[in-house]
Amino acid sequence: MNLQLAMTFISNAPAALLELLRTQVVDYTVERRKLAACGNGCYIPCSTSMRFAEKIHLGERVTVGPHNRLWASENAVIDIGDDVLFGPGVTILTATHATDNPDVAIVAQEAIESDVRIGRGAWLGANTVIMPGVEIGAGSVVGAGAIVTRSVDAHTIVAGVPARPLRSI
Repeated sequence: MNLQLAMTFISNAPAALLELLRTQVVDYTVERRKLAACGNGCYIPCSTSMRFAEKIHLGERVTVGPHNRLWASENAVIDIGDDVLFGPGVTILTATHATDNPDVAIVAQEAIESDVRIGRGAWLGANTVIMPGVEIGAGSVVGAGAIVTRSVDAHTIVAGVPARPLRSI
């Protein structure tokens, strides 16, 4: 490593460490204490990132895999039923950006917020993404890597991008 690169790394290290600390405290520690409801027997690893945790409701015996993102929003909730299983890397979002006006930057357009509900006994495979307004029916399975943009009927297996029904259970 040359000297200039080493000096740049060292001079940026304090800012990077402070950002890492801030992210750890805000996303992974403070929010967890605000959880609206967490039933008995829940497992949430310390690597789970939460936003608006006061809008997140977890039923009994919910098992959350590592590196999940449960991102509720100011005006929408995440409601998870009993006995739900999350694989690693699952993302649940309750907000997205409007894209109606081509003359306005996406970031300047209003947020679209909608509740997400996961029914009893559902299983969300690794690295699945659940978009705002989606309801996953009881006993359903979402295949690894799926992006769910529409609600899923109870006892249905879905997979793909976007997720499509494969069969009933």
